Amino acid sequence: MNLSGLLAGIAMILCVILAARWPWLDKQLHGLDKGYRLHKWLGITAGIMAVMHWLLNQSEGWVVGFGLLAEPEDGPDEEPVGQLMQWLSQLEELPLARDAGEIGFYALVFLAVVALVKRIPYRWFFLSHRFMVPVFLMLVYHSIAMMPASWWPQLVGLFMLILMVVGVVTSVDILVRKSRRARTVNATVRKLHHYPDSQILQIDLSVQEQWTGHKAGQFAFVTFDPKEGPHPFSLARSWQNDGQLQFMVKGLGDYTRTLPENLKEGQKVSVEGPYGGFNFEDDSPVQVWIAGGVGIVPFKSRLLQLADNPEHKEIHMFYSTQVADPQFEDQLRALATKAGIQLYIVNTSEQPLLDSTAICGLVSRWKDASWWFCGPLTMGTALQKQLASKGVKDKDFHKELFNMR
Repeated sequence: MNLSGLLAGIAMILCVILAARWPWLDKQLHGLDKGYRLHKWLGITAGIMAVMHWLLNQSEGWVVGFGLLAEPEDGPDEEPVGQLMQWLSQLEELPLARDAGEIGFYALVFLAVVALVKRIPYRWFFLSHRFMVPVFLMLVYHSIAMMPASWWPQLVGLFMLILMVVGVVTSVDILVRKSRRARTVNATVRKLHHYPDSQILQIDLSVQEQWTGHKAGQFAFVTFDPKEGPHPFSLARSWQNDGQLQFMVKGLGDYTRTLPENLKEGQKVSVEGPYGGFNFEDDSPVQVWIAGGVGIVPFKSRLLQLADNPEHKEIHMFYSTQVADPQFEDQLRALATKAGIQLYIVNTSEQPLLDSTAICGLVSRWKDASWWFCGPLTMGTALQKQLASKGVKDKDFHKELFNMR
């Protein structure tokens, strides 16, 4: 029982650390998208371990209640040796120590369900996740009080103490939003352009404050409506040090579909970032870019950059789309020509789905290439498996995991 509680506590603390969005951790994990994937699975692990801990804690009472086992008699307690051990053994008598664990457990399960069920609107997920920090602090209190006194003088006790201190400090940082405020700027919607065929809205912003700058391929969290909360969107142009940011948003969800009607020029917004390690930086002589749907945005950002400052590198770009949008596609062709990039547009409503065989047939030096993918998760996974069967190593396949839930 103690082991399940220990593992649940470790996983929760690591979740909180990842939720802080610290820039140095973003770099270590090669992008916030990788950190959020880890955050998600650590959260699931914490939930499973918490359920196991609760079940083990309740099971003895259930077995006795069903008459399957006689109620165990309490033996004489061993007297703790030393003043420190006596004090530690009394921690479980702290007010509400057990209740904090049970209430925190029920709250954790509820918030985990809200986070994982994608049918629940994003705004409710965002609002409910704000309660994760208070729930975490309740469970830390419970852990301090109920951890076996004999663990504290051991390495496991020191390890948990350090983790708990880091977790609590991180929680305070999240609550006061100190780190995030330092990376957040106010901006104004300068211009809007809607591509109705592809259902993409191009949003140009003017930044009122000092933006730290960003690289092509990175993303930021944009708050158009405080009630909705921040959404992650790829930056559609690299930083030109001109106070201008550009995003391209596809109407995929309930909220993003309403942006063309609800977002207005002159509207005030906030931008937090930049984040992500999808930056096209490597030593490969050949790069193959593969974009699916709105996954074209980071590539468009890099196209704009190379159109102004071409590089002597062989680049092949594949854009897979279900809906033809002549206006947007003509813009891509013009940028690709100017940047010296070979562009292939695949309309999957009329042509076969893009696969590794088709790509390798068009790229003669594909064995010397690095691969950059942004698009639907299933498409990226399938392509990576196909390329792996041809000898492409996972380290040469870069993909943006644009899935925050």
